[in-house]
Amino acid sequence: MGNLLADRYEAVTLLGSGAMGEVWLAYDHLLGRQVAIKRILTRAGMVQDPTARERILREAKLAATMQHSNVVAIHDLVHDASGVPHVIMEYVEGESLADGIRRRGPVSPADA
Repeated sequence: MGNLLADRYEAVTLLGSGAMGEVWLAYDHLLGRQVAIKRILTRAGMVQDPTARERILREAKLAATMQHSNVVAIHDLVHDASGVPHVIMEYVEGESLADGIRRRGPVSPADA
């Protein structure tokens, strides 16, 4: 990921990655706060594929409508110079689920 996205978001460190994307800890220079950035991974032609692009945009729009203390807030959706979409989200500090399971053991159905 480049150093500055949309002239304001500076990637700091990679927090995690999966099949669809990467999540970065970043700094929002305009508002002076930490954010998380979900960068959609691009396989050959994925960004140009209208179906994939629409799915990514729909996911971001739906997530942005949710307002709950247990749901991360969506702040923005921006594209880099190559047209790759990035979802700008609230950053919540904490351990990953995998780290928690390694440390405490399996999660009970009630906690899940």
